[in-house]
Amino acid sequence: MRMNDGIVKYRNSQNELRYRVAQQVKGIRLRRQDFLTRQEAIAFLEHMRLLIFTGQYESFIEEEIKKRKDADDIPFKEYATRVFKKKRCRDIRTSTKHRYWKALESNVFPNLKLKKLRDLNSRDFDLIKETMLSEGYARSSVNFPLSAITYVLRRAHAEGLIDDMPKNNVSFVIKKRNIFLSDDELSSFLRTVNEYGTGKHEWLKVYAHLQLNTFSRIGEMIALNWDDVDFKNKTIAINKQIDQISQKMGETKNSKIHSSLPLSDDMLLMLKKYKIRCGGCRFLFPNQFYFSSGVRSKNKLNQNIGRMRREGINRMLKLIAVEAGIDPKRMSSHVLRKTAGDRLLRSGFTVHQVAHALRIDAKTVLWTYSTLDEKAFEDKLATFKLLKSGNQVPMNDDKEKEDMENF
Repeated sequence: MRMNDGIVKYRNSQNELRYRVAQQVKGIRLRRQDFLTRQEAIAFLEHMRLLIFTGQYESFIEEEIKKRKDADDIPFKEYATRVFKKKRCRDIRTSTKHRYWKALESNVFPNLKLKKLRDLNSRDFDLIKETMLSEGYARSSVNFPLSAITYVLRRAHAEGLIDDMPKNNVSFVIKKRNIFLSDDELSSFLRTVNEYGTGKHEWLKVYAHLQLNTFSRIGEMIALNWDDVDFKNKTIAINKQIDQISQKMGETKNSKIHSSLPLSDDMLLMLKKYKIRCGGCRFLFPNQFYFSSGVRSKNKLNQNIGRMRREGINRMLKLIAVEAGIDPKRMSSHVLRKTAGDRLLRSGFTVHQVAHALRIDAKTVLWTYSTLDEKAFEDKLATFKLLKSGNQVPMNDDKEKEDMENF
């Protein structure tokens, strides 16, 4: 039943009698419900009318919104903990989630203390940077805590807990490291790994050559089974990986796979010989104890034989690097993958072909896996223009040939 004074009586979902205000005063709609008595509703309506007629209604509403926001505001640490502890960050990989949380615990929470979400500003990013640099952290290490803060703030903004995103003004120009092995280094590495990779260490030789042939990540290499190798069709399937944190089998980093990547005859011959040494084990790379124990009978296989660990593989690669005269800090399974991608580009494969091989996007190939001279590229791009007709302005062919020779 609707009353003439703008008070409506109704029953809520629990069948309880309630009152709501529903009236328009000087073009302003007044709507509020769940009053216990009609007197409460009338008192609210009269108060709103008074504010409207005296011109104080807008300032009253602004103050109410501010109070509501202040009541909803919570400390950054409390909200970040809620996000990471309640499985609410499924939009990032497990490894990224783990690193973000470690960065928050180690470098963010101690500095921000009990600061609330709405109080965060650009100065807080600078505070984290200055504190970490004073504690001896490398500049590249500072970026991860700042990225973790940005991730949490974006979640808070999406949920309406903050109105604006504080801007991160911290930027480091990090010199691009030499992340590829040179031709001489690669030759020395392969020569050394071939000499060392015999007997119980044969797995290491197979691992190095197979990664250079398949451009796989270390988690994908560890996850390989003999069922993934098709000796008849001379292919291998790269379609899963071992998660670095949970050590469980899962999909590849970006869900891109190779269902039948071609293998060379030399690689297939190496795999056939290696399979004999593996015996009946279904893993390509079981733990090293499996080879050193000298027992590969069916009874042994009935026990829980694990796969190799990332740490053990990278440790062995660094030992090979020392023997090959390469700085061990520059050697890892990841470096082998990047080196393989770099060799593809230098062999004449297109950027998109290399992106397909590495299962990444073309932009990443351009700026990470190539040895592109960025300054030369920018200078050349500045002279490249398109006419309104769509015809391309001719390039200087002699200059281009000279650039390619220098490259």
